[in-house]
Amino acid sequence: MPTPPDDSTVASTKSKWSIGNIAGDLVAIDLRSLATFRIGIGLSIVVDTVVRAFDLVELYTDDGVWPRELLRAEDGPAVAMSAHYWASTDPRLQAALFVLTALSGLALALGWRTRAATLACWYLVSSVQIRQPLAYMGGDSILRLMLFWSLFLPLGARFSLDRAQGRAEPRPDRLVSVATAAMLLQVCFVYWFTGLQKYGSLWQSGEAGSFILQRNLYVTSLGVRLREYVDLLVPMTLASRALERFGPFLAFVPYHTGAFRMLTIVLFWGFHLGLASALNIGLFPLFSMVAWLPFVPTEVWQRLGIPTRHGAHPPQNWMSRTLAAGALVCFLYVATLLSERSDLIPRVLPAPALAAGTALRLQQTWIMFAPNPSDIVTIYELERRRADGTIVPEKIGTSFRSTLYMERIDELQSAERRAASLERLARLRCGTPNGRDSVERVTLRGYDRSLYSSPGARERLRTLVVYQCRER
Repeated sequence: MPTPPDDSTVASTKSKWSIGNIAGDLVAIDLRSLATFRIGIGLSIVVDTVVRAFDLVELYTDDGVWPRELLRAEDGPAVAMSAHYWASTDPRLQAALFVLTALSGLALALGWRTRAATLACWYLVSSVQIRQPLAYMGGDSILRLMLFWSLFLPLGARFSLDRAQGRAEPRPDRLVSVATAAMLLQVCFVYWFTGLQKYGSLWQSGEAGSFILQRNLYVTSLGVRLREYVDLLVPMTLASRALERFGPFLAFVPYHTGAFRMLTIVLFWGFHLGLASALNIGLFPLFSMVAWLPFVPTEVWQRLGIPTRHGAHPPQNWMSRTLAAGALVCFLYVATLLSERSDLIPRVLPAPALAAGTALRLQQTWIMFAPNPSDIVTIYELERRRADGTIVPEKIGTSFRSTLYMERIDELQSAERRAASLERLARLRCGTPNGRDSVERVTLRGYDRSLYSSPGARERLRTLVVYQCRER
């Protein structure tokens, strides 16, 4: 006759399946996964800094297209919080900040003085984003926000120089806190709120994908070929919107959570690799894929043969309690802000709260190609007229950031600031290997084409700027 379970076994089983334990498992992060994320985000900062450096003078100094007086006039005095703002006077100062950012990212990847390196990376990444808002993409928000939540977490607890040199406190691999919940949910917010905003008719019909692939500024050669397969694009478009809306929920299935989390990671990594193959969207896929690394479950590390550490967590003190309270307040702010901006709730955040959130760089809006992708495609053309009368067409920009700048400056509401910046861009294009005087005039045009084939579809050619490099 089988022996009935004793009271302690029953109590243990009940405890295991309690709501608190289930909730804890769903927001837990394995410190080995957190360390992998640390390495990934540190190297991402290095790559981002190197890529930005190709446009250092043109986009980030007073000699470029967006000097400090235009930045301050557009975004207000808060831009003075940026170190890159003050370094704009001299390209050498700006280059030094770029080097410091790359070194901070490398220190973070290695786990050397991890807490200080994380703070430095968060500030410097925020600073360069403030300095050039016209070359800003959604992936920049992901990078900055993941760094912010990292400030509340022990990124150096595993696979780090801090751990090897005894600076990291011993702790078990499983970590549950307000900050772990905030980090995981922040990743999901990107997709949930993007999916919610895609309520337009083009997304509902599945035509949005075809419209997006008409954006010649961003489409790849594979994307151009995909335009021909309209019957395939419709289900792909509908599937992508469904993945954004419902896919993140798979990471919080309370049954076989580890398997479902790996499935979620595979789905979203595949999604971002697919986007990268069809669209030139800079480092957005890289930042997004790194953001999913904290979701890697403990089972993966066990299968890899990396031992799991157990034991007691470090004792709570006033510092840890303050950090937990700060993380909770910031998370509630982000959740409320996004709910407001998605019209899920009325406006409730007071002006001081919004100002504090902006100062902490927590502001975010996820509206990628929402509610509908634009039905107008603009092609930009730049011509240089030489002194001998020959016309030489030229690419406006060779980098993703310069392409973003061109699109954003053309949409700027202030005509005065738009004209001033475009004139500076034209002036920079006056120079040639044979000397400045060999170019007489630079002309920049924008050709707007409607993606609708109706007879009244909009088409127009706009002259954005004509700059005389030299008098005849």
